[in-house]
This record gives sequence, C-alpha cells and structure tokens, in this order.
Amino acid sequence: MKRSVPHVRAILAVADTVAHFSAWSSLERARAFFESEELVAIRKRAGVKSPEFLYLEEIERGVL
Repeated sequence: MKRSVPHVRAILAVADTVAHFSAWSSLERARAFFESEELVAIRKRAGVKSPEFLYLEEIERGVL
C-alpha cells in the first residue's frame, strides 16, 4: 500500500487524551491509514490500546 504523508497541523496531549490534527488529500485516505490492518497490528504488538478516531469533516470542506 502506497502511503500518503499528511501535513500535521497540531498535536495536543492532556492526561490520557491525544488530539492529532493533520491535513490529508482526502478523508478516505486518512481513514485507510489510521484504520489499516497494518497499523492495528503495530499497535497490538506495541501493547497500545486502539484509539477512538473522530474525523473532522468540516476541516476537509474548508469550513474550519
């Protein structure tokens, strides 16, 4: 799978919550990366709990 490299806008961390804002060429590409079987396996091997993903579609549409 060819990877798209996003432009990271900001990463915020508070307690056990991380907010990662990045620009992708499409919402579908972002979902494909963050929810890919490969990344799920990497998190599992590292003992990292799978995060909850919230995609801000307004950013993609240029609303925010």
